[in-house]
Amino acid sequence: MAVIKIYRIKNLTHNKNLARYVTENREYASAKDCSPENFVEDFRAIANIHEGKGHIEAYHIVQSWNEEESKQFSPAEFNKIGVELAENYFNGHAFVVATHADKANLHNHIIVNPWNTETGVKIENKKYHLYKLRDLNDRLCQERGLSVIARSAKEARANLPDKVWQMTRFNSRSFLVDLINKADFARAYATSHDEYAGILSELGITAKVENKNIVYFYPGHERGKRGSKLGKNYDKDGLEQAYKSNDQRFRQYPGLRQQIKGQIENFKADNSTIAKVKETLSKESKGTYEPGLKDYSKFTYIKRRDHERYPHELELGNSVMPIEELRRARRGNIIEYCKVNNIKLKQNEKGELTLAGREYVTVSEREWSNKKNRTKGSLIEFVAAHKGMTFIQAISEINKNPRLLLLEKHFGEQKSTFTSFYIPKEKRMEQTKAEGRLNFFLRGHGIEGSVTEKLLASNRVQIDKSGMIKLFSEDDKEGAIDFSMDSDNKWSRKTQGSFKSPFFSFKGFGTKANVFIDPLCFIKHRGKDLFKTSDLREPTICLMEPDERPMDIFISNNRNIKKLRFIVPDAPKRATHEWDFITKLKDKYKPLGIEIEHGSIEKPLPDRDLEIPFY
Repeated sequence: MAVIKIYRIKNLTHNKNLARYVTENREYASAKDCSPENFVEDFRAIANIHEGKGHIEAYHIVQSWNEEESKQFSPAEFNKIGVELAENYFNGHAFVVATHADKANLHNHIIVNPWNTETGVKIENKKYHLYKLRDLNDRLCQERGLSVIARSAKEARANLPDKVWQMTRFNSRSFLVDLINKADFARAYATSHDEYAGILSELGITAKVENKNIVYFYPGHERGKRGSKLGKNYDKDGLEQAYKSNDQRFRQYPGLRQQIKGQIENFKADNSTIAKVKETLSKESKGTYEPGLKDYSKFTYIKRRDHERYPHELELGNSVMPIEELRRARRGNIIEYCKVNNIKLKQNEKGELTLAGREYVTVSEREWSNKKNRTKGSLIEFVAAHKGMTFIQAISEINKNPRLLLLEKHFGEQKSTFTSFYIPKEKRMEQTKAEGRLNFFLRGHGIEGSVTEKLLASNRVQIDKSGMIKLFSEDDKEGAIDFSMDSDNKWSRKTQGSFKSPFFSFKGFGTKANVFIDPLCFIKHRGKDLFKTSDLREPTICLMEPDERPMDIFISNNRNIKKLRFIVPDAPKRATHEWDFITKLKDKYKPLGIEIEHGSIEKPLPDRDLEIPFY
């Protein structure tokens, strides 16, 4: 299958490994308006001609095929597909297409100059181009008999008018997509307008059925949206066709309503998981339900501004979807669920509880709210997002009622087409392998392996399944220092997010404090006594990166400090901005009577009046 990914390159000079990998390891290469060997210099020259400014210096597109299809053509033919993609879509831009066969799946690396060679107009908006590139890539592959990925997003778009799709794709009105997602769930099980409105109501959506129209109201939005504006599936005519179709499906399993409400014999689910229950629900139903002729256009009229009245309860009582189960699940406690499932919550400056790692998602006992895309929901959507479940599976999980899964057994899963947010999940490497990986990493940095166990136990380090090492600060995980192995088998370092606290701090006693500006230096210096404080006397802090904020807090908490002693790795490895940071602190703290201690070093720093003691 053909896969397309697109990345922005902010600085080609700093991406030397990428440039080398593209130019040296290729099986076949093509280029336009530049040299495959010197495209970095050529890209810069084009930008200079047009006085190009901005952080993005290139776009990196990866075009790949699976192992089986990689054998169908030669690298030259796959390279040709990449050239056609670049020429058709980035007409007037310089580009390089390098075809690689160093892995089982053959792939192209396409590096595009963002500035048009003739006009100087710059490419913007990566997400927009990704969708367009995928469509073009699909067409080029299909012309050659290669398969493409059937994306559910395309299927979801088929039910949306173009205007709605454009509004929601850029996340400005994502609540409409959420509304449609919930409407799809309701219309899959409703057999009348009252049932439909009742199911939607338990998902937070108010549906007002009128003589000619149906109007939807999303929580927090005063203005409603007509069903005809959302698509034909959501207006009265389209829904009534769905009700009739549902009734025909439900007739195949008479008595299913009674089964779901508890009349299942010889069924034990005390210790069964959702997955096991789905496999064991095999008993066919026997019942007495005999549907008669039905007017699918009937509904209980409720005034548009009347948000208190509810659809006819008799209709809801006959629904194959037990409304009482929806109500129970919707009223579930989200905060309690987070505690039981070790989902971390944080309190922001307004006193609101937020999802750790997703601070834009606020959480209360009965409701969550995404402030970015203005969507809201209950425990039902929260559990579905957390465990990757359908709404039925989430309701079954919340209420501990596996009988609901009979709906999916007979009628298939009603999969969600929209998820407001994803709850961060730790993808950790298995413990024994993680210990070996961390030990290998530490030894490569001259650190004894005896600290491996202490580091892992401290929760300041994590090794994910890809082998990446992540270092965190002592109090939060909003930022991390990532260490990964590059193509030359060398460890590369990258900072993700921001740090609100240091890697380690100790208040201590005395007027002299030790300051580490690199966690690896601190780990090497402390050895097996890494986080032990009983042998420490002097105030000590290890920063995640040069940052004044944690230093200011450290100084304010240790008012007796008169001297700061910086302990850093040897000078050739230190970046200029780190020396600038230390010099800046010297000037900043001098009025407070705090000095930077002069120590002995092997050789003086060039062009610096500051001497720093080295470990």
